[in-house]
Amino acid sequence: MPAGRPLAFYGRGPLWLAAALAARVAPAKFYVFDARFYGWMLPPRAILNSSRDNREFTLAAQETEAGIRLRFDPRPQYHVLHPRPIHLPPLPAAAPVTLDGKMPIWLIAALAQALRDRPHLAACDPRLGREVVFWRNP
Repeated sequence: MPAGRPLAFYGRGPLWLAAALAARVAPAKFYVFDARFYGWMLPPRAILNSSRDNREFTLAAQETEAGIRLRFDPRPQYHVLHPRPIHLPPLPAAAPVTLDGKMPIWLIAALAQALRDRPHLAACDPRLGREVVFWRNP
């Protein structure tokens, strides 16, 4: 896959695959297909080191021995998440990040593009029972 070229992703697969593709093409546009609600869409932008909360979900950062675990938790009263700008809490600059939680494809793609300067990015894959490193900073 050529880096830095726009790309569209459609089909079934693990979320970490979409995240890997999104990180690879950044800063170019990366379109994803959201079959449940939105069809073709661009993931929203992520705002790093924000003190604001996300309205429909939380992104909680927890320091671990391996780096930072960024845990996604939807708020129960919201059944549909709308693609708005994503507010990320302050994270240590050089720490690897693991994305955790059942999130929409557009959200993991946005996080992967925003955090691609980290040493590596991983995602928890419950089907495999482990973390999958999907991006290493070249």
